Amino acid sequence: MKWEKEIEIDAPIETVWGLFDEAHPQRIMPKVESNEWIVQNEPLTGSSYKQTYREGTRTESYLVTITEFKDEPDEKVKAIQFVLANLFETTLTFDLQKLSENTTRFRYLGSNVGINLVGKTMLKLGKKQENGGPVVEEFIQRVKREAEKDAREERE
Repeated sequence: MKWEKEIEIDAPIETVWGLFDEAHPQRIMPKVESNEWIVQNEPLTGSSYKQTYREGTRTESYLVTITEFKDEPDEKVKAIQFVLANLFETTLTFDLQKLSENTTRFRYLGSNVGINLVGKTMLKLGKKQENGGPVVEEFIQRVKREAEKDAREERE
């Protein structure tokens, strides 16, 4: 399954970018409990961290690798890869483009690939969700809401 969604955010690019800092993931990923660096390179490409995720009463930890990192004044990109529940290889890309001093385009790209029979079957059964389904839409709306809230607070 692959997805690509885009949205304009009424906030400066640096404000939006701050939401993707590994130090406080809960604002845009509320089910993520923590990120603990394992290898932190400068620049971040090739870095990895242990992410702990809670779904109901179940907690799972997995290794996240930053496969691409770009931090330019007009463009910010972070791509990560991880294996989820020993079922799916997940790749996510967060791409920000500065449109103006106070407007940013956010593109969210991702894919889930089944790594075994169970994972592949689960993805086939869930294929009805076009372009990532409601989870992807909820995520980009959450990023927009949090970034615009931060931008309002910065202006006050």
